[in-house]
Amino acid sequence: MEARELGGGVSNVVLAVQADGLSCVVKQALPRLRVATEWLAKRERAITEGKALALAARLTPGAVPDVLDLDEEACAVALALAPPHWLTWKEMLMLGEADEAAASRVGEILATWHRETAGDERVARELGDREAFEQLRI
Repeated sequence: MEARELGGGVSNVVLAVQADGLSCVVKQALPRLRVATEWLAKRERAITEGKALALAARLTPGAVPDVLDLDEEACAVALALAPPHWLTWKEMLMLGEADEAAASRVGEILATWHRETAGDERVARELGDREAFEQLRI
């Protein structure tokens, strides 16, 4: 088995794991972000992320990485690893590659998520905690 830390993990430990037929990313939420000042955020956000990705995969198959495992006690989620040659949309935009079809597809995906979950009380209960969002974004 091989595990290597991926860059950019300010709010999570993010590892790429390769083992007998397994290629995945393991993300574990940190209680304190890796920045100079003290910035705290609840670790349970990783549980919400895993549940949200599983829901998104059911609504729009192939649009998000598969959730392979969710460890609620460890506040960690394991996701399918993207092929090594793939770039993120942000990386493509930074390279000046603005793909209109990709933007259109993202809009379709977001519309599906909103349409299929609007007014769903179960989804609101499972994913409606805004505390971590406020801690990280506001």
